[in-house]
Amino acid sequence: MGTRIDDEADVWWARLNRPDGARHRAAFVAWRDADPRHAAAFAQTERHWDIARNTRHRASRQAASPVKLQSAFRRQHALAALVALVAVGTIVWRPWGDAKQLPVALATSAGSAVRAFRLADMSIVLLDADSAIAVDLTDRERRVTLTRGRARFIVAHDPARRFVVLADGQKVTAHGTVFDVSQTRTGTHIVLISGVVDVTTTVETPSDHPSAPVTMRAGQTLDASSHGMHAVPTHVSDAAWPVSRLSFNGVPLGRVIALANRHASVRIVLAPDVTTGRRISGVFDVRDARALAEKLAAALDLRLSESDRGILLSGGR
Repeated sequence: MGTRIDDEADVWWARLNRPDGARHRAAFVAWRDADPRHAAAFAQTERHWDIARNTRHRASRQAASPVKLQSAFRRQHALAALVALVAVGTIVWRPWGDAKQLPVALATSAGSAVRAFRLADMSIVLLDADSAIAVDLTDRERRVTLTRGRARFIVAHDPARRFVVLADGQKVTAHGTVFDVSQTRTGTHIVLISGVVDVTTTVETPSDHPSAPVTMRAGQTLDASSHGMHAVPTHVSDAAWPVSRLSFNGVPLGRVIALANRHASVRIVLAPDVTTGRRISGVFDVRDARALAEKLAAALDLRLSESDRGILLSGGR
């Protein structure tokens, strides 16, 4: 089982890999040299992230287009997501047992921060607000079931045990990969950031919509449901969700508000006279609902008011 020292080593690794990491160097050296166990734990953390980094690099050389999008996702949203979480103080590590652990349920509440969990196999799970997973690690397979919400999986390399995510009738099998899985009202949404995954449907589909297995490569996004699987356009915001400040470029208003409402204690509500498909561009902090609503109102010439359901945006100021 992971220890407090292991957790400290993880946090020190993330601090040193931030843009301002140099200013933490002296404090880190003092911590490392204070106990031989500190040095050993940090060396283990470095080995883990080297394996993860090398796995992603091998996968990226094999992956198909779009190369530019794949590179941006890998650079900005794999290890960077962890560093960003440490930077704002929202990271929470939860090490879990050995390889033969009993199934474990992990969950976050609505409006909570993104939580980072390290599994016993050294994989990392970033769990979005109002999300839940069940983890079952055995000698033969690493299985995670997403029961609600959204999660990012940074999969540790282990050729002897495949890593499988189940979500709403879909099965995602990872191969040294970083990917997101989310449950939506229409099915399962999958964003592949690096590596390769195979997606199969575990439920019957209509005969006129046969669901053949799909192999996804870096930079691709897929919507899967009982009606089949469909490739959909990838937005950078799809992969940037662990970080609160997101850059949107022509993203539908409804998507922006849905992202914000996952984390907000006060919801943003659109009046019936506001079209959810209106496109929005800019950089917004989706965790600050009031500031976001004010910016959206100004940008789209909407009226902002309070209602019993939250912050209401309506047309025609």
